[in-house]
Amino acid sequence: MSSRILLLQPQYDTHVVSPPLGLGSLASYLRREGHQVSLLDLNLTHMPQEKFEKHLLEFNPDLVGISAMSTGTVAIRELISVINSRVDTPVVVGGAEASALPEHTLRFTGADFVAIGEGEETLAELISTLEGADGVQDVLSLGYLDGDEFKLNRRRPLIGDLDSLPFPAWDMIPPRDYSIAPVISTAKRFPIAPVLTTRGCPFSCTFCAGHVIWGKTYRRRDPSLVVDEIEMLLRDYGVREIFISDDNFNLKTSHAVAFCEEILRRELEFPWACPNGLRVDLLSPELLGLMKKAGCHLIGLGIESGNQEILDRAKKNLDLSVVRDACREIDDAGITAVGFFVLGLPGETVDTMEQTLALAKSLPLKRAWFNILAPYPGSEVFQEFIRGRRLGDLDWEQFNTVGKDIAQLSSVSPEALDRYQKKAAWSFYRRPGILLDLAFSQRPATIAGFLRSRFFRDMVRR
Repeated sequence: MSSRILLLQPQYDTHVVSPPLGLGSLASYLRREGHQVSLLDLNLTHMPQEKFEKHLLEFNPDLVGISAMSTGTVAIRELISVINSRVDTPVVVGGAEASALPEHTLRFTGADFVAIGEGEETLAELISTLEGADGVQDVLSLGYLDGDEFKLNRRRPLIGDLDSLPFPAWDMIPPRDYSIAPVISTAKRFPIAPVLTTRGCPFSCTFCAGHVIWGKTYRRRDPSLVVDEIEMLLRDYGVREIFISDDNFNLKTSHAVAFCEEILRRELEFPWACPNGLRVDLLSPELLGLMKKAGCHLIGLGIESGNQEILDRAKKNLDLSVVRDACREIDDAGITAVGFFVLGLPGETVDTMEQTLALAKSLPLKRAWFNILAPYPGSEVFQEFIRGRRLGDLDWEQFNTVGKDIAQLSSVSPEALDRYQKKAAWSFYRRPGILLDLAFSQRPATIAGFLRSRFFRDMVRR
């Protein structure tokens, strides 16, 4: 039986609006199962409530699915209130927030269900259950209330064969509608499409919560199918650049090599980048040369800190002694390196932040992001942060910004972190070589927006 499913990306505060790949994957999976799907990215459309209600009534969904993250939790609660006032339709919330804090998310937002982890199979099974007479107690990775008691069904195994999944429903999230390159990025062409080639990360960085959805088992798509998707994006959607959005694209060198070789075999020419960050210690001159030949022009590097003790405490599993050589090799290959750093990790002091800034300025980086730690639900840092606090007392709307309750895991005050972040950005970017590169690669309005976001308002953290 065919059902009508409405998928929603709520509006939240961000500088970068990117196609919601998770919802796109859900949409294509459910359409393949024979369901009618409508997808609304409210973060992109900023749809007025009247227009949203009109769409809701006209589409009349049998189920509404909403993607949740910390900064959107309040918006989701308001969204569900609107939905419940207009239609009698069950609502399921999924994503990182629901996976990390299922009971809190369910009770706080007023949803009927929460879906934990990868959502494709869970959502399809929930729809079948709602269509039939059976209860929801057999739907794996589903949370719900039985009376006032919260129940969470057994966790679903990870999807082992990623190649069994259809491509995301790109017609519902067309790349031309998005401007996903962050401020002062070195993107070469627009529009840009993000593409996932793997899921899962086996590392245990204390500040990361990616495993709550993708797990720690590293799973790869067939590079030939990935390039099939890219060819389709170039041909059918006018995409001119690709962002590899993996958490660990180069964890298996053979995977990265096969991807590059497939591009070269087909004689495709398009720029691509790895802005989410690669493992610094798993790069080699040979791999970098092949990536450059295949069109890669930018690599993000998760360096995080210039202090080895801070990195060890964060379980980064990275030896700073390899960072300098890796950055030199990236530069020698003709690829732009972008460094990601986190201020305010447990154990942070003013001295360790100075070490981080000194390292960033000493490396051949064209860009650097100095982000203040946000203790994302599901991360080990969050468990340390929440100790002695109640979830209900947190200000979820301000969760990714410096505030009195957020950045207190180090000896540096939130106010000092905010000041140092601005100092670090100014110190890094005011150098003549970096300023010249910005001047020649960015429009004046883009540079003005960057300066305004960095120095004249609170910043959104990644």
